[in-house]
Amino acid sequence: MPPATAAFHDAMFNAFGIPNGTFEAFRLQTCSSPPRNTNFPVLLFSTGSGGSRLIYNVLCQWVASMGFNVISIDHTYDAGIVEFPDGTVILGANITLPDDLAEVTSLRVADIGSVLNALSNSTLTKQLGIPSFNISRVGIFGHSLGGATAANAMLVKPRLASGLNMDGSVYGPAMNQTNTKPFTIFAAQRHNQSTDATWAAFWQELKGLKLQLQVNNTEHGTFTDYPILAKSLGINATILPPVTDLIGTIDGVRILDILRRYIGGFFQETLEVQKVKLIQGPSPQFPEVAFVNSSLTSHT
Repeated sequence: MPPATAAFHDAMFNAFGIPNGTFEAFRLQTCSSPPRNTNFPVLLFSTGSGGSRLIYNVLCQWVASMGFNVISIDHTYDAGIVEFPDGTVILGANITLPDDLAEVTSLRVADIGSVLNALSNSTLTKQLGIPSFNISRVGIFGHSLGGATAANAMLVKPRLASGLNMDGSVYGPAMNQTNTKPFTIFAAQRHNQSTDATWAAFWQELKGLKLQLQVNNTEHGTFTDYPILAKSLGINATILPPVTDLIGTIDGVRILDILRRYIGGFFQETLEVQKVKLIQGPSPQFPEVAFVNSSLTSHT
């Protein structure tokens, strides 16, 4: 993380006993010369409300390892902090009310459109030193409000071919507009259509391939890099209630493998990379994952 962003997150987690300097010290393991393959499908990632894209770096890297170009997005003024390459720092607003979240979701959808347009502008991509990607069929996934962003963006952005929501309530038009594109809801253990009325309404509007998966021993914060950070720091979530309430008790490496395989498998299937048996039903390889609802078998 850049310095101001790292200090911001250190302050957020001081109450958990995490010392200053922790977030700046973490480093991703990367390839020295990664392949610049423009043939890999593109996935866009949208963060949770107030979240920095940098607290999802490991997750996005693991999903990318399944054969995707993953592009994560900071939603400026929504994210708690965004630090630009020139050192400019913009702090986020305090967004909590449902009406505010619906409005913010619409602004995030506009951000998604801006990213898609930028990726299709060859002059701009050359200036940025990034390859020209094939964005005729793009997947989108997100955590929390990012999941609602994915659901709404798919309604108005034709290039978005399939989407996935990690444990996010749904706001905006997606709750009452038909969506015929493939979509998955990936839920924490206690989150379902009975506990979240927005999911019940949204599920009825999904008319294409659709899955609702649930992972045991998880909480809302499990779908971030926090579990692997806790493991790296030697923090035992099973004996620290505040940590358990945030990230659950599932092992940090195990949840990354689960998310990588199921998110990657879903997009491999729906972006027509290959057929994926794993997402067709329960697997003994991943007993933590329950198929709560699925229409996949009727679409294969």
